[in-house]
Amino acid sequence: KVEPNKWVVFNDLIRKKVSVNTDTLGDFAIARSNGNVLYYLANVLDDWLQGVTHVIRGEDHVSNTPKQILIYEALGAPLPTFGHIPLVLDSSKKKLSKRNVLPGVCVLISDFQEAGFIPEGVVNGLVFLGWNPKTTEEIFSLQDLEERFDITQVNGAAAQYDFKKMIWFNAQWIRKIELEKLQNYYADFSGETVELSMLAVAREKAQTLVELKDELSYLVSDPGIEKEIIGNEKWGLTVDAARKTLEKISEMLEGIEKEEWTRDKIEAVSVKKIADLGMKNGEFMWPFRTALSNRKGSAGPFDIAAVLGKEESLKRLKRASQI
Repeated sequence: KVEPNKWVVFNDLIRKKVSVNTDTLGDFAIARSNGNVLYYLANVLDDWLQGVTHVIRGEDHVSNTPKQILIYEALGAPLPTFGHIPLVLDSSKKKLSKRNVLPGVCVLISDFQEAGFIPEGVVNGLVFLGWNPKTTEEIFSLQDLEERFDITQVNGAAAQYDFKKMIWFNAQWIRKIELEKLQNYYADFSGETVELSMLAVAREKAQTLVELKDELSYLVSDPGIEKEIIGNEKWGLTVDAARKTLEKISEMLEGIEKEEWTRDKIEAVSVKKIADLGMKNGEFMWPFRTALSNRKGSAGPFDIAAVLGKEESLKRLKRASQI
């Protein structure tokens, strides 16, 4: 039984002051005729007995709160603090549902794991659904969020889920986290442990662990070489011209001692060689890179060569110059 014409008032962490007159509620059931307790009472009892101090839930539960406050009062139980966060909308501005999302869009933890997301990227992306630090900052670790997050700064309006932005956050974190941590994440994901130096190169072009696996493929094993890939119409570079350039690159790299074999050294001698040959950067760099990676898009040749080592780099270059 609900007392008529009574105002139920509570201060919501997000929606501020909320007032509801009991005349809009009417009497409501808290148990079935067979004695089974219904949601309103069960929820209040569970929270009270477990010592819950803050109830944070979706705004679609706002209508339940006045009824539950009446139950708290009837039981003589202390009221928790309530906060009703806005709903998350999909790309059509409808309530986001795990049953009705576009193919490839992740909403479940298992979806994110399978798609190669890492925890830091997911947490960072999700916290921006309705909250922002009132600055231009976007990259926050969990520790940062523990220090900066304030639920009273959550917007009252619904947030639209942008999966492309989630991918962006994940890419930032793949490049940002410690290599050892990324190595562990990748091992859990793929069952493979790869060298830190290879991860350092591959992660620069990867947005997810799936893409990281793809980027690592030409570093951890020989990708072979396709004849057509070393030529490039944009640079006016024929396959024959590319072969000759590769021969000159091989000669150049032969002159680097193994103990000097570093990215910086390879870059330094390459810059000098380009100047000596009077070539454009692209004419030199394209065959150099594609001979090592067998890809039109990959990490730069200096990075790849440094990771592969002198012997493997020369093997791939010489093979490409002879096809």
